[in-house]
Amino acid sequence: MKFEDFALVLRQRRPWEALDLGQMIVRRWRAPVMRAWAASYLPFGLACCTFSYFHPLAGALLLWWSKPVYDRMLLDIYSRAVFGAAPSLRKSLGQLLRSLLRPAVWADLTIRRLSPARSFNMPVSVLEGQAGGQRSARLQILGRSAGGCAAWLTWCASSFFVVIYLTLLVAISLMTPLGVNGFSFVSNPNSGTDLAPYVEVLEMLVIMVCDTLIEPWYVASGFSLYLNRRSELEGWDLELIFRRMSARLAALAARAAQLAAVILLAIALGTASEPVNAQTAGPAPVLAARQARADAALTPVNVASPQVESIGAADKAAHRVVAGPDFGKNEIRWRWMSRAQPEPTTPLKMPGWLAWLEPLSRLIAYMGVWFIRLLMVIALALAIWLLLRSGLLDRLRVSAFSRKEIQSEVLGMDVRTESLPTDVAGAARELARRGEITAALALLYRAALSALVHRAEVEFRRGDTEERCLMRARGRINSAAYGYFENLVRLWQLSAYGHRATSLENIEGLCQDWAQRFGPEAALEVGSP
Repeated sequence: MKFEDFALVLRQRRPWEALDLGQMIVRRWRAPVMRAWAASYLPFGLACCTFSYFHPLAGALLLWWSKPVYDRMLLDIYSRAVFGAAPSLRKSLGQLLRSLLRPAVWADLTIRRLSPARSFNMPVSVLEGQAGGQRSARLQILGRSAGGCAAWLTWCASSFFVVIYLTLLVAISLMTPLGVNGFSFVSNPNSGTDLAPYVEVLEMLVIMVCDTLIEPWYVASGFSLYLNRRSELEGWDLELIFRRMSARLAALAARAAQLAAVILLAIALGTASEPVNAQTAGPAPVLAARQARADAALTPVNVASPQVESIGAADKAAHRVVAGPDFGKNEIRWRWMSRAQPEPTTPLKMPGWLAWLEPLSRLIAYMGVWFIRLLMVIALALAIWLLLRSGLLDRLRVSAFSRKEIQSEVLGMDVRTESLPTDVAGAARELARRGEITAALALLYRAALSALVHRAEVEFRRGDTEERCLMRARGRINSAAYGYFENLVRLWQLSAYGHRATSLENIEGLCQDWAQRFGPEAALEVGSP
């Protein structure tokens, strides 16, 4: 891997910006990507279309499940292209065939197939060759600040796939002749032919079009997110700068060496051309000068000099900075900021006849803000009302009262088991035949409350009304028992409070169904018949 040949601009990017870089990668190297994709994916897709003619669901599932194999081929193309060596079609197909023989691809097709960060995790096994515990540790480091974005990338790609798929199906459905009955199961009873298998093949072709549009972008975005994370951890941008600086300095050093060689050669030639005067320049002064320079070079450095002391103090200060808690610490803090832009220094001038638009727009904006706030308050109040209406708070609330205080009496009625007759239905039927309709309904109502308290463990309060009792029983017993209890409560309210006579047939019906709904052998649990 040569950083000097890196085709992208290496700098610190946020994860969402790194995902946008994937679109640029696809646009720049779409030619080799599309050639390899058409030469590998399209033949396999057409084979799946042929298979879907006989087994529609199996063909679509096979085409979808095999996408990680082609994702590896796309990833190999992107990884070589960004370093200045886009592979040929032959090399890409060869890499695809070699990947089928590696154990990692079978892991991608089984345990890693449904991973939400598949495009981000794939380079770790394909490019780095990590496996097992090393791969897990590596993914844990890389995914600390980018794992969530990788999962959102998968969700967005799946959503785009569904949108494009449905759009193409609707477009084809709109272009279907009126004589054909529908699109999903196309058949014409008058023609005597069944077109459903051909429609399955057409749907497979639509899936292939969606994969061709989405999959290269999906793999490129995951790869760009991976590159950005590695550049952030390993300082690729700084390394590239240092390497380019080193190359420039090496070139300058080579030029300086050449220049110095030329200068030394010129000096040597000039010195050799001067005549030596033996009378004025003897060997003694030359030797004395050389000995003086050698003594000066061998003179020991005074360690107590101010320069050395300043160097030692700076070294100690540097060690203190490195040992401090703030050195090497990387901290990201999120905070809310207003998106309001500062007003321009030179406001726009509007014509005089349009001056009334500014206060009108401000008034509309002001009213819109308060309208949204009002809607939020209404929505919050509605949610609270529905929560109270459903009785969920009462079920989740830990009661501060002992159940022994509220189980003996509900709505002024004695709900103890020993206070009820052995045959509740028979006693109520006898009261109804004597004309005591309200007393018969009261007995059935009291017995139903007793069953709810002692067998269904429904907690009632002293101030509960009939509606409140119905609310507390909702969801605690099965639908059949709840329907019987609701009917009983309505008849009781009409008789006790409305003073409306209830027919003897209604009482007989309640008594007849009592044993099945609230009798000793009846099952009150949710889900029981």
